[in-house]
Amino acid sequence: MDQADRRRRHPELEHAAADDYGGAFSCHLPLHSGFKIPRLPTTACALMRRKKTHRTKLSLENLPEDLLCKVVSQLTVKEAGQTSILSSRWKDRWIYHSNLCFDHSEFPRYTADRFINYVNHVLQQHSFLAVDRFEIRFPLQKQQTKHVDRWVAFASASRAKHFVLDLSPAVRTNHQTEEHKYEFPVDLLNGQNGSPIISLRLGLVCLKLPSDFLGFKDLKKLELHLISDLGNLINLFLAKCPALERLSLSHCSMTDLNIPNPLCHLQYLKVVNCCVQSIESHAMSLTTFEYAGLPVPIKLYDSLKLSQANIRLDKGSGNMDYIVNQLTCSLAHVGYLLIKLSTFDTKATGFTKNHSQFTCLRHLMNANYSGPSTLTVTNCISPVVHHHLKRVHMTGMIGLAGQFELAKYILLSAVDLELMIVDVAKERFAHMPWVLYPDKVQTVEQIAKDYLDPRGLYRHVLKVWGIFPW
Repeated sequence: MDQADRRRRHPELEHAAADDYGGAFSCHLPLHSGFKIPRLPTTACALMRRKKTHRTKLSLENLPEDLLCKVVSQLTVKEAGQTSILSSRWKDRWIYHSNLCFDHSEFPRYTADRFINYVNHVLQQHSFLAVDRFEIRFPLQKQQTKHVDRWVAFASASRAKHFVLDLSPAVRTNHQTEEHKYEFPVDLLNGQNGSPIISLRLGLVCLKLPSDFLGFKDLKKLELHLISDLGNLINLFLAKCPALERLSLSHCSMTDLNIPNPLCHLQYLKVVNCCVQSIESHAMSLTTFEYAGLPVPIKLYDSLKLSQANIRLDKGSGNMDYIVNQLTCSLAHVGYLLIKLSTFDTKATGFTKNHSQFTCLRHLMNANYSGPSTLTVTNCISPVVHHHLKRVHMTGMIGLAGQFELAKYILLSAVDLELMIVDVAKERFAHMPWVLYPDKVQTVEQIAKDYLDPRGLYRHVLKVWGIFPW
């Protein structure tokens, strides 16, 4: 097709060809199409002029002040110090860093002396202004007391709201004696005018309260880790923290834990491996309780809002009678209950008979680490119709008869069941990859299908997952 023929068949291109390449290109489609392409610049000079006109200058120098502060606050102290080489405007900006966090994970090769010199160097150049968080996480001992005291004084003078002093090593050892522990100066942090601290974490320090201890009126979160010989100090300490909302005690030694009446805002209580002989609480706002250790008397008075409880009993103490006879009164309002046992006492059958005491229970989980199978208690379950059970997910199915019997019982007794998943491919333990034996998995999968639903009546509810769950 020659050029003349093309123009006869496409007259709309004739106008475009008449335009000069140095001007603008315009192409008008026939009127019936309803479209019109606007005039666009085509020359390189026109395009460059257009780009230069609409180019926006964006650089670190032009960022708003509030955005700069936000960027710096998200950096670590080490990273914030490195920003001083970016520009003159950034040279001294890091000295106003609001989060002074010194963690041994950032300095894995630092010795104690090198770490101390680094922290001292940073604090000497800091402005003391707008400090929100001050954290020291490094294994130090009593011989570095003068340096740690200086850091505590800095946190107090800068009015930091979040304070962490964790001197415990990354790997726990039993060689840290009391005479080598740093004695935490509570009065130095508290000050004469009180303290604005909201959250406080202390690790591997010696805690002693002065006779004129004023307390922390604004403290909402308290974490104590590896604190020994607390005795009655913890009760005195808590009595002076009326705004406390979260309390976590781990690997501390004390005789009794008594949560006083003034802690009406306490919502979270965690006691892990603290060798306590009894726990007593009067926190009416408590919603979550976690405990790990030996069976001890636990009385949670007035905790009507308690909705979640995690209980882990140490090896040799996995007695369900303890849970039935001592904890049910305190956990009567719990909606989520997680029980972890090192061993399981098969003689404890009262747990299934006292279901009326858990009228609010919606989620029950049990983790058994060793010992006899927990399925032995299924013989004590009397037939009961479950009207509220909607979803069931069973894992660790390896072909035991009791496992299939329990699944069959749930399938028949839950009249409003919407979904039941029986996963025969997921291993019971991470170190025992059950899925490496596909022939056995397929055998268990077929047995599960034949036993649980031989006639296919529950095919819309029951899902048996093998190696290929689809």
